[in-house]
Amino acid sequence: MEVRWEPSIRQFTPAEWGAVATEPLGITHSFLRYVEDQSPAARRIRYGLVLERGAPWAALVMPEISGISPYKNPRGLQERALATVFRRSLLMFDVPRSAESPGVTFRPGVAHGEGIARIRPLLAELARARHRPAVGAVALEPDIESWRADGWLDLELPPLTELALTGSYDDYLGSMRKNDKKQLGRMKRRAAEAGVRFGVADDVLKQAPRLYELLTNVYAKHDAPPPVRPDVFASLAHHFGADVSVLTAHVGDELAGFLVGIRSGGTLSLPYCGLDYGLSKRHFVYPLLFEAAIRLALDEGLSRVRAGIYNYDQKRSVGFTFVKRYCVYRASVEAMVPVLRRTHRLVAAWDAHQVPTERVPR
Repeated sequence: MEVRWEPSIRQFTPAEWGAVATEPLGITHSFLRYVEDQSPAARRIRYGLVLERGAPWAALVMPEISGISPYKNPRGLQERALATVFRRSLLMFDVPRSAESPGVTFRPGVAHGEGIARIRPLLAELARARHRPAVGAVALEPDIESWRADGWLDLELPPLTELALTGSYDDYLGSMRKNDKKQLGRMKRRAAEAGVRFGVADDVLKQAPRLYELLTNVYAKHDAPPPVRPDVFASLAHHFGADVSVLTAHVGDELAGFLVGIRSGGTLSLPYCGLDYGLSKRHFVYPLLFEAAIRLALDEGLSRVRAGIYNYDQKRSVGFTFVKRYCVYRASVEAMVPVLRRTHRLVAAWDAHQVPTERVPR
């Protein structure tokens, strides 16, 4: 096997990259092109196609500094290490701006466990060449079991929120927990009484300045700069065309909030949200925008909605469940594998006696 490395995803044709990386959304050629256009950090990413007999066999996304998102307010030695030392000491394979995407993807038809076992020596060699003591990647359930079987250690990351869809809207309501279903009904009644209207914007570029203002509100609330530029909505339209929609909520004539939805395969991904907090909070705009996205996905016959990470209580209140995510890692030098394993076990045992095991509402 050999690796073809490029500093830009544009150096690969969509057909070359798509022979391996077709899903989820964040690993696709179109999404990575979009990220390059919108994020200066994307200039410090290298993209690799692993070739077997000249044909694409695996795809690698290798940022200079990992973009993995640890828990907010990390607790315990493992979470603190993930938030600090690990992000800079591991040679990490992950996709910036996409919690749902692994940084190591195999060609369709390759068994995940087989792929990991075959690519492990290559990843370790890359780490040693860059003087990194260990190599890491992002893994989701159920793929985590393949990594563990190959001897990789893991640390839990904030889970992904998603909702599998089958049947009708009534089937969706029937799948909800009783209390959540009642709460959803109350939120919808109170929003309707206040005149809140939900829909899909048909003049996105005209509304772009206000949409961007609401987007910056959300990031400012979390003391973070927006990860995209003011021309983000034009960029989304350019890269995704009819596959992108902006779901909106209006209180009277005022835009109170929005969600960006991008279709990829049978999934509707929701990467961005914007809110006018003065209008949205008292009218339950945030959770009801997700309910509107679920309705849209059902109407279009999609099979899944993915809503990123964080804000778990509000997403759970409209039916979303959690998919566990992990940072998997392994020493780049085989002689250090048992040392790192013992250290991992000691730290895990310490944390087990110091911090609660439940991190996310169930």
